[in-house]
Amino acid sequence: LRTQLSQNNVRWGNIIEKEELVQALCNVMERKFEASKNFSRSGEIMPGKVTDVDDAVLLRELGWRPSGNARDAPAVDAANTGEKGTPQHAPILLDVYATWCGPCQFLVPQLQSAAEEFGPDVRVMKLDSDKYPGLAGQLKVAGLPTLILFDGGEESRELKRMEGALTKDGIVEFVKKNVSA
Repeated sequence: LRTQLSQNNVRWGNIIEKEELVQALCNVMERKFEASKNFSRSGEIMPGKVTDVDDAVLLRELGWRPSGNARDAPAVDAANTGEKGTPQHAPILLDVYATWCGPCQFLVPQLQSAAEEFGPDVRVMKLDSDKYPGLAGQLKVAGLPTLILFDGGEESRELKRMEGALTKDGIVEFVKKNVSA
């Protein structure tokens, strides 16, 4: 319990009773659930964090059907946008990587820092191309790492992509430049 509380940045030093530790952890988990409820379609993606996703979670976050083709995802229109014509969900930044890829490993802390800066404004995910080669192929990933930015529509469409490692500032600039304000 104490380890989990520490991982969630909860001070537990003055909590003695086990019941109080459990209650503190439940409170943290409830706050995380509430924060993710409107942020993530699957409930798996948390604001300010990079989440390693599987194919099912990614497809759900994108709003695609499992058999859908990445390049055939529909464009944003009035049916899948909010009142002001903006997508209903936060944009998605996807890092397609491989564990053996050196530049991909360099990108890990950079992406986490960028995710912290984005907070609830961007859903940041990563997909292992070796575990999910079919989806990486469907996304037409040619080099690693590849960052793909999707809008937040009901059926997300690709806005822009970039291959190669970037610094945190480069990632933030890439997203801000390609997501309309």
